[in-house]
Amino acid sequence: MEQNAVDQYRGDWQNIMDHFIEGCLILDAEGRCVYVNHAAMEHLRRPQHELIGASYPDIFRGVEFADAVSVIHDCLGGRREKSVEVATPLNDGSRRVLELKVMPQNEFLLLLSQDTTSQKEAERGRREAEDRLNAAFHSSPAGIALSRKHDGKFIDVNEETCRIYGFTRDEIIGKTSVELGILEAEARRGLLETLKTHNSLRNHPLQLRRPSGEIREVLFSWEAVEIQNEACMVATIVDITEQKKLYEQNLQLQRLDTIGSLAGGIVHDMNNILGPILMALTIIKRKISEPGDKHIVELLETNAKRAADLSRQILTFARGSEMKRAPLDLGLVVKEVNKLIESTFPANILCRLEMPKGLWHISADATQVHQLLMNLSVNARDAMPNGGELAFEAENASITQDDSRLFRGLNAGLYVLLKVSDEGMGMTPEIREKIFDPFFTTKEVGKGTGLGLSTVSTIVRNHGGFLDVYSEVGKGTQFRIYLPAVESESAVHTQREMLEAVQGNGELILLVDNDAIIREIATISMRAAGYKVLNAADGTEAIGLYGKHMHEVSLVITDFEMPSMNGDVLVQVLRKMNNSARIVGSSGSEERSKFEASGINAFLPKPYTSESLLRFIRDTLRQTL
Repeated sequence: MEQNAVDQYRGDWQNIMDHFIEGCLILDAEGRCVYVNHAAMEHLRRPQHELIGASYPDIFRGVEFADAVSVIHDCLGGRREKSVEVATPLNDGSRRVLELKVMPQNEFLLLLSQDTTSQKEAERGRREAEDRLNAAFHSSPAGIALSRKHDGKFIDVNEETCRIYGFTRDEIIGKTSVELGILEAEARRGLLETLKTHNSLRNHPLQLRRPSGEIREVLFSWEAVEIQNEACMVATIVDITEQKKLYEQNLQLQRLDTIGSLAGGIVHDMNNILGPILMALTIIKRKISEPGDKHIVELLETNAKRAADLSRQILTFARGSEMKRAPLDLGLVVKEVNKLIESTFPANILCRLEMPKGLWHISADATQVHQLLMNLSVNARDAMPNGGELAFEAENASITQDDSRLFRGLNAGLYVLLKVSDEGMGMTPEIREKIFDPFFTTKEVGKGTGLGLSTVSTIVRNHGGFLDVYSEVGKGTQFRIYLPAVESESAVHTQREMLEAVQGNGELILLVDNDAIIREIATISMRAAGYKVLNAADGTEAIGLYGKHMHEVSLVITDFEMPSMNGDVLVQVLRKMNNSARIVGSSGSEERSKFEASGINAFLPKPYTSESLLRFIRDTLRQTL
C-alpha cells in the first residue's frame, strides 16, 4: 500500500512537470538522464527515447551546447548553481535562445531550461531602437538639448547644440543656460511662463549669446517630457543666423533694385533742371560787378554743382554707371587726389603716400577710382575734426584659388591692395555693419547724404574687387580695397619674385583657428613655402600641441574669436608656458588694442591672402629673431 502511494505521488509529480512551460531534466549522479519533460524535449528538439538514459555529453551534443556541457561537468558533485545561455537552430534559419539553469541536489542534477528568444528579440529591438535614436540625436542638423525642468540643468546635448552655444559637451552638462551665459535669467523665466500657458513652444525666435559675445539668432522649440519619473524639457534649436543675414541682404537687394529703377528717371529730371541753372548762373556771374551780388551767385553755383555731383553719385550707386576700364596707374590717381586734399582740406589734415615702385597697373575706370578716393578722403576728413593723418598705401597682391574662398568669392588673380587709413574717431561694430547701406549716415542733417560709402562699395563691386573695413573706436579706420591688376608679363614675373622672396627654411608654425577653411588654406600655403605646420581648432588643442613641441615652434598665429577659449586667454597660457614665445594675433573684427594688451608680438588682420600671410611670417620672424 505504501509503494502504491509512492508510485501515485511520482506519477502526479511527473504529470505536473510534463505541463511545465519550463523545460526540466533530471540527471543522476553519473550524469545520465532519468527524467525529461515535454518542454525540455521541445527545447532540445529530440524525442524522449533518445534522452532517457543518455549521458549529458550525448544529450547536449553540438557546437551550440559546448558551454552547457562544460557547466554541467563543473556542477556534478558540486553544490553551486550555474546558468548558461545557449542557442539552438530552427528550421527557418533563425535561432532559439535558451537559458539553462543547473541546480545540484543531493544525489542528482536538476536542469531547468527557459525559452528567452522573445525577450532577447525584444531586448535587441530595444537596443537597436536606442542606437537609431542616439544616431538621430547626435547627427541631427538641429540642436537638441535635454534638461531637468525643476532646476534647468542640462542632462544631454548633441553636437549641433555645442556648436550653436559655443561650448563643449562637458562644459554644458550639469550647467544651466543662465549659468553658461547663453540666456538671461529673465528670458528663461519668460519661456517657462509661456510654456505654462501653451504647454509647448514652437519656433520661438530667440537670441543666444556665445562665450565670445557673438549673438546667434535661433528658432527655439520646447516640449515637456517625463524621463524615468522625472520632469524634463526637450529643446530643439535651429540656428537661423546665416539665413536671417541672407534674408536681410535679399531685402537690401530688393530695395536697391527699386532705387535703381527710380534713379535713372530722377537723375534725368535733375540734370534737365540743373543744366539750365548752371548755364544761366555762368552768364549772370559775368554780368554782375557788385562783389556782394557776385558772391551770392557763386554760392548758388556751388550748390547747383553739389546737386549735380549728388545726382551722379546716386546713378553710380544705383546702376553702377558706365565704365570705361583701361590700364591705370593707381599711384598717379592717388597723387592727383592728394593735390586736391592739400588745397581744400584743413591744414591739420596731413597726407602720407606709400606708392612703391613696381606697383602693378589696375584695370579700372579712372573717373570712378578718383570718385572712390575722394569719397573715402572726405569721410576721413570728417572723422578727424581735430586733425590727423590720412594715409594712402598700396601694394601688389596675388589671390590664389584657395584665397578666393576667404574673400567672399573674389576670383583668383593679380590685384593691387589699396589701404586708406585715418586717425579719426573710429566706429563701433554696430555702425561698421551699416556704413555701406544707402542713405545711412552718422553726420548731422544737411552734412551727409549717406551715399558716399555706398558709392564706394558699388564701384569696387563693379570692378570685380573686394572691400573690407577695420575700425576701432578712438583708434581710427582703415579701408582695404582689392582692385584687379592688369596681368602683364612683368606683373607675373614680379609675382613670382615676391613668392620666392617669402620662402621659409623649415620653421615650425602653430596655427590656431576654429575656421576649418582658413586652417586648410593657410596650412597648404605655408607648407608649400617651406614651413612646417601644426594646426589646432581651438585653444585647448593648441595648448596640447605647444606643450609637445614648445622648443620647436618658431611662431604661433592664433585667432582671437574662438569658442571655449578665446585667443587672449590662450596667449596668457602660452606666455606662462614660455614667456619668450613668438605669438601673432589675428582677427577681422575684434579691437586691436585688446590683442596688444594680451601680449602678442604682432597683429595680422583678416582676411589675408596666402602671399600676405607668408610675407607677414617672414617679417615677423626677422623682427623677433
